[in-house]
Amino acid sequence: MEFLQLRYFLDSARTQSLSATAKKHMVPASSVSAAIKRLEEELGCSLFDRTANRITLNENGRRLQLSLVRMFRELDGALDALHTKEEGDEVRILVRSLRAKVTDSIVHYKESHVHASFRLTADFLVADVGNFDIVIDSAPPTSEDFEVFEWQRQRVEIYAAKGSPLLARDLTLAQLATEEFVTMAPNGHQAKLLLHACERAGFSPKLLAQINDSDCFFKLIASGVAIGPAGECSVREDMPVRPLRVSDFREWQTVYVWCKRDASRCARRFAEFLQTFT
Repeated sequence: MEFLQLRYFLDSARTQSLSATAKKHMVPASSVSAAIKRLEEELGCSLFDRTANRITLNENGRRLQLSLVRMFRELDGALDALHTKEEGDEVRILVRSLRAKVTDSIVHYKESHVHASFRLTADFLVADVGNFDIVIDSAPPTSEDFEVFEWQRQRVEIYAAKGSPLLARDLTLAQLATEEFVTMAPNGHQAKLLLHACERAGFSPKLLAQINDSDCFFKLIASGVAIGPAGECSVREDMPVRPLRVSDFREWQTVYVWCKRDASRCARRFAEFLQTFT
């Protein structure tokens, strides 16, 4: 069993693609395929289910992936610790979605990568994304300067205060036309989903506030003065807010991670870590 075999397997498990792994390591796809087949022979079991032009991680592969993620996290952290911190180790991240989850991922990453540092900018209005190594957004990049992968997919619902009488009813959007709404910034993906859904229902939402701070957003909802759309991954169980049952608001949000093609080693390693952080 060789170190490179395990690298090839782990990268292929993340992307479900041998060609993507081959491109990353600048080798023929046949080399990646042969290395993984040798690994499967050594282990005595298959790691992927194979169909025409596609591989899918199976249960054996998932168990090995979980073990290798932990192993490589420790190994990469140990390698980082051997190097003196250099200029460029700072990872510049533009966060337009899942801020709490991004923060949690940094906390976990720092446990084994003590030299990494981060500069986070949370702003929907930043136009020049070229100044960032990584962008977390609800849209894929329009620039070829970035590589991209889907990170999370979450249900978006309309939330109200825990004690709101609206929670006891089955609703349609039209029945919320007289309610006041709060949204996260006018350019936010969830704000756009709400606006388009309300337009289809025949009204424009009454906006109490459009803000760029998630704590303020949820405090306004919890106070009972407004309702608003939020992704399920952003709502903790201990928050005094609950989703309304709105039959014609069934929206989903896909969150992408963009990583600059010429990003530093530290930035690219953090982007790879995000692929395993769920």
